[in-house]
Order: sequence, then structure tokens, then C-alpha cells
Amino acid sequence: MNLKKKVVIALFLLSTAVFVGPRYGWAASQANITVTVSISGSLSLSLSATTYAFGSLGVDVGSIAASAITVTNNSTAFRETYSLSASNTDTDSWTLASAQGSNQFVLAATFSSAVPGGSFVNSTHTLSTTAATCGASGGQFAGNQTGYQQALSAAVSLWFEIVTPTQLTSGSGSTNTSTVSNTAVAG
Repeated sequence: MNLKKKVVIALFLLSTAVFVGPRYGWAASQANITVTVSISGSLSLSLSATTYAFGSLGVDVGSIAASAITVTNNSTAFRETYSLSASNTDTDSWTLASAQGSNQFVLAATFSSAVPGGSFVNSTHTLSTTAATCGASGGQFAGNQTGYQQALSAAVSLWFEIVTPTQLTSGSGSTNTSTVSNTAVAG
């Protein structure tokens, strides 16, 4: 054999010995560990105001609030999705309804960075006594902002619109309470 072939054969045998060489029969030992974590946080929101007064309005009138209520996610750990509802706290004469009528008024809400450009009273924005979860863009109560999956410290502007009853048969007015609640969502 010439020298060149000997070197190639020697290298081949050496590499085979390294990879195919003797094997030892040690038993494999395996242990598993489970690691868990819990986020300690709490749901919380803040409102820039807890009351809004539309002032004196006539019957069969729609009015958009002159200013918004700022809703801020001030929880300690969670993205939040808000729910909105309204209730009658004055049973004197007016009743919250999905459509205005005699002694029935409509209250609507939307999230928007600026005063809405026109009426937003429709099935997507009308409040009821049953809490409705805010949707993403184009969803429940959404304007150009939403109450859906708000990040920590995120602030959105909540606007109200009222449509007064077509007529009153008794009493002089109604006090209404709107509720904003929050739920945690997976971020």
C-alpha cells in the first residue's frame, strides 16, 4: 500500500473505534420536577368620576354627554375586560328600556377617545339591567376604543348618551345608576 492509502485507512479505523468502540451498560436514571407559579394580583379599576348629570332635558330628546368618564385598569397584574349595566334607582316614573316610549328612556355607552360624532343608540351600545361584556373592535360598546382586554394602566374614555321618554305620565324624572365591572382575561 502506498502511504496515502495507509493514512486514509488509519483515520477511518480510528474514527470507527471512537464512535463504535466499547459500550458500557449503565442504567439511565431520570427524575421529573414540576415547577408552578401563581400570580398574586387583584382586579381593580378606577373611574375619573362616579356621577354624570345630563342636566335638564325635555321629553323625546337625545343627548350625548359633554364629557367622558375615564376608566383605568389599575389592577396589579391583569388585563381586564369590562362589563357595563344600568339600573333604575328612582322608581318614581322612568324605566330603563331598550327603546324609548312613554315613561321609558334609553341609556347607551361607548368607548371613544373623543366625543362621538353622532348618536350611538343602537343594540350594540344600549345599556340594560343585565351586565354585558365589552367586545373587541366593532363589538359591544366599542367605538374607536374598547373595554376589552385593557392592559395594565390603560385608560379609555366612556361616553354616555340618553334618549328621554316620549312622554311622562307621572313624576318629574329619574335617577339612573350605571355600573362598570371588570373581569381578568388571559393576556
